[in-house]
Amino acid sequence: MTTGIEICRKWLDAGYIEPRKTFNKSMSSYSFKHFVEYWAGQYITNEDFIQAVIEKGYKVKPIEEGHPNYLFNWAYCKGHDWYSVHKGL
Repeated sequence: MTTGIEICRKWLDAGYIEPRKTFNKSMSSYSFKHFVEYWAGQYITNEDFIQAVIEKGYKVKPIEEGHPNYLFNWAYCKGHDWYSVHKGL
């Protein structure tokens, strides 16, 4: 069985997002983990998602001190918007 972190790595490699200099405050790790679950058809934890993002070299920071959800320095790639990411297209 594929682990949650491995699934997240595959989603990160699929080309939906790209690095940017500043943190994207529009969506948190918890929101994105749901995109990955829908895309993969399998449950993953917020922690699995955060770990995979860290391993890919993105910057991460909690929404606020002690908060379990994180923000990342990325943007959607051209041609991919919230709808297409969510629907796994």
